[in-house]
Amino acid sequence: MSDRCVLVVDDDEGVRYVLREALRDEGYEVIEATDGASALAKLAERAPMLIVLDLMMPGLDGWSFRVRQRELNLAMSVPVLLLSASRQVNEVQGFGAAAVMVKPFDIEELLALVASLQLSSSA
Repeated sequence: MSDRCVLVVDDDEGVRYVLREALRDEGYEVIEATDGASALAKLAERAPMLIVLDLMMPGLDGWSFRVRQRELNLAMSVPVLLLSASRQVNEVQGFGAAAVMVKPFDIEELLALVASLQLSSSA
């Protein structure tokens, strides 16, 4: 597992851009995927230290990605930071996310959360 690599999975190019630039400014390497299927392919190549995952995407969405990730046993020890436009966070119980942020999110809060997840995953 790479301790400074983050996999960002979101179909929204603008969200990926903001996350990529902010994370890179903090010294993280960023790998991007536009949907769950491409994210699974990236996980098969390399395990990041964190997955930032959108729930609602065309094709293989965040829910289906997690099901397939478990079936394939790909990088299951990697924490997931879930991004959701839904304010009903109760929906994601049982999802296995280390943390949840509601869109739109504050980038400084997200970066602080990424740093804390990095510390807890390397401990």
